[in-house]
Amino acid sequence: MKLIGWYLPARRGKPTLLYFTGNSGSAANRARKIEAIAATGHGVFMLNYRRFGGSQGWPTEANNIADAVAAHAYLQKELAVAPRNIVAYGESLGTGVATRLALQRPVKALVLEAPFTSVVDVGRQVWWFLPLRLVMTDQYRIIDRIGSVKVLIVHGARDSLIPVNHARAVYAAANEPKTLAILRRGDHNNLYDHGAWAKVEAFLDTGEKVRPAVVRPVYVEPVALAS
Repeated sequence: MKLIGWYLPARRGKPTLLYFTGNSGSAANRARKIEAIAATGHGVFMLNYRRFGGSQGWPTEANNIADAVAAHAYLQKELAVAPRNIVAYGESLGTGVATRLALQRPVKALVLEAPFTSVVDVGRQVWWFLPLRLVMTDQYRIIDRIGSVKVLIVHGARDSLIPVNHARAVYAAANEPKTLAILRRGDHNNLYDHGAWAKVEAFLDTGEKVRPAVVRPVYVEPVALAS
């Protein structure tokens, strides 16, 4: 099985974002974001989920987490990026993937753009009458798994898909050091138009001490990553 990844090396002294997109996202439709990140010298490794952007397989929660771990290993072994220079970055659905990665592998920091407490909680906004927690297999329960790594949460006050109260709840559950940035004019898909990257850049360039992530062994089937 093959997964497709897009890689832009960082300038010396800058970290690399191991970037997980929202649902059905890929490097092709995140070009503007990649340009903003690259302009400040930060590196990007963006993994296309299974079934999207040329990657093979089926994108379940378990598969996406396993592929995130494989991408982290690929960055270290094949691209020589040390864990202290890897930032787990997730947007929307990808915040669930990035959070799990930061729990299982050492990273410099965790950045969550428009996170949710869980997919179940998002679904309840529409299907409040259904027992979603019992019937949904892929739940991405960020609220239960936010770890002890340095974290930045960026969210739009006008988010029409994932209300800002999700970000506040995740922030409350996270351990220090943590930062919450609410963009008052931001919606779900336009946060970079309202200064999100400036918030991320400032967060990553601070000299604050970074707590180590909790490292837990996992077993992942081998996958081939194409850069």
